[in-house]
Amino acid sequence: MQELFAAATRKPGEDSLVAKGVLKTFAVFEIVQVTAALIHEAVDCSILNQLSFRGALVLAAAASGGCSTISSEDLDPGQAIPGVTVQNPSV
Repeated sequence: MQELFAAATRKPGEDSLVAKGVLKTFAVFEIVQVTAALIHEAVDCSILNQLSFRGALVLAAAASGGCSTISSEDLDPGQAIPGVTVQNPSV
């Protein structure tokens, strides 16, 4: 949710209140909490796969939540780390 809000409000002119409203609709989904264990998994993923910590944390959270695929413009499409396949949403 933090990534969505950050991306949605990154561009000038995007309305923060609209993004906040969209986040409220996510209440029906499982929310993965960032814990010390998840951070350690992300650090390992970052080191082993030469990824940014931020990207590794997204992947570790996705794996923890049982996701098999994520959409990301920041990670290489086709990668499968750790068991989560990355796809580019603009393709």
